[in-house]
Amino acid sequence: MITLGRRADSGHILAPPEVLAREGIEVRRTERGGDVTYHGPGQLVVYPIVGLRDLGLGASDYMHTLEEALIGALADFGLAAGRREGIIGVWVGRNKIAALGVRIKRGVAYHGVALNVRANMRHWATILACGITDGGVTSMHLEMPSAPTMAEVREGVAHHLGRLLGLRFRETTLEELDKRVDGRDGTHGARGDEG
Repeated sequence: MITLGRRADSGHILAPPEVLAREGIEVRRTERGGDVTYHGPGQLVVYPIVGLRDLGLGASDYMHTLEEALIGALADFGLAAGRREGIIGVWVGRNKIAALGVRIKRGVAYHGVALNVRANMRHWATILACGITDGGVTSMHLEMPSAPTMAEVREGVAHHLGRLLGLRFRETTLEELDKRVDGRDGTHGARGDEG
C-alpha cells in the first residue's frame, strides 16, 4: 500500500494506476505527517500511541527519539545507521531504511515508523519515497549477510523505544485499544483538534 501524508505530493507516485492495480498496490491518504511512502510485507510498522505532554516531549523531540530507537536497534544487529541533516528518517549511507510519519492530537502522538526488514524493494520503484531525490531506499536484508527475524527486530525496537521513553510496552488487542481511545475504559480518549 502507498500512503500519502497530509501534505504529500501525489506527483511522487511514479507508476500509473494500472501498474499499481496489477501489482495489487492500493493508494490511501492518511492523517500522518510526511510525504509518500510504501507499506508492505517485510516491513516492521510500529505505531506507538504516546502522551507526549506526560513525557515532557515536543514533536521534534519525539521524532528524534523514534530515530534514536531504530538506530540503537539496528546497531544491536551490527548495522550502522544514522540520521541525515534536515530529513527525518533513518539511513544506511544515502539510502533510507526507515520512514517516520506522526500525527499529534492534544499532545498524543500516533502513527510512527516503518522499518524495512525483508521487504519487496521492487515496489519502491513506484514512488519517489518521501520526495527524496538524492538517495534511495534499502532494507536490513540487503544490508546484512543474514537479516534477523521480524520477531527479533520487533523486540529490539520495542526495547530501545521503551528505554528512551521510560515506558514499558505491552501487547493489546484492537478491541482494548478502541475502548481506551474512546474512553470506554474510564480513561479520556485522545480526540480533538491537532496541536
